[in-house]
Amino acid sequence: MPAEKITTVKRQGKIFFVDPDPGQKQLFISPPAHYQDFRTRREIERNDAADNAALQKSLREARTDSSADWNHAWGSWTGTGGY
Repeated sequence: MPAEKITTVKRQGKIFFVDPDPGQKQLFISPPAHYQDFRTRREIERNDAADNAALQKSLREARTDSSADWNHAWGSWTGTGGY
C-alpha cells in the first residue's frame, strides 16, 4: 500500500478508504461517509488558506501603495501658522 496515499479497499462487499501512516505503523480505515466529510473539510481548509493568502497579499500591496502616497501627499512641512 503506497504511503501517504488514500486507497479504496473492498472487503466483504463494503467499500473502505485506507490511509497508511508508516511513521506510526498504523492504518486509518474509514467508511465512505467519513471519507466524504474529510474531503469536504479539506476543501474548506484549502479555500480558507487561499482566501487568507489573497487577503494578506492585498493588505501588503495596500500598505506599499498607500505609504508611497502619504509620503508625498503633504509636501514639505514648514511649520508655518504657529504650530
